Amino acid sequence: MRIVSLLALLSAVPEVLWRDVTTSVLPTTAEWTNRIALADIDGDGRVDLLFANGGNYSEPGEPELNRVFLNRIADGELRFEEATDRVFGSTGDTARVIQVRDVDGDGNADIFVGTTFQTQSRLYLGEGGGRFRETDRGESKASMNWYGENLFRARLKERPSSYRVCATDRAGNQSCSQRFSPR
Repeated sequence: MRIVSLLALLSAVPEVLWRDVTTSVLPTTAEWTNRIALADIDGDGRVDLLFANGGNYSEPGEPELNRVFLNRIADGELRFEEATDRVFGSTGDTARVIQVRDVDGDGNADIFVGTTFQTQSRLYLGEGGGRFRETDRGESKASMNWYGENLFRARLKERPSSYRVCATDRAGNQSCSQRFSPR
């Protein structure tokens, strides 16, 4: 009796629970990817894909381009458009982490790329509509203190005593505090 019930149950389970659509919706990727981020970076309400690439795991390896793919779902058909050059330019990294937050408080997504092997991490400030501008240490509106994979503090140059603390929980939910000034 139990065998018959189990067979009946198994026959009711669909053959395929998930369908791999990677090759039909995403351009080819072949870099050494260390981390991905899912975030709406162009403000259209759709989740975009960001890849932190480069190097090897335990040694520097070769820098590679970080990649960005914008979600361009249309008429119910999912597809991603490459926007790597537009967002990051043509400079490769040995990136280990990539995070998206509004660190300067202007309402636009900003992108932080954390690198390793004594290479410079990068901060890209969002200018709206999916446009970004890489900053350098001299002009950046925010300095970043990275406290591991999911927590960082941004200090705003226009208010040097003000900070925002940003965190990501285990479910991937991101939040940043309001600006505050420590005593």
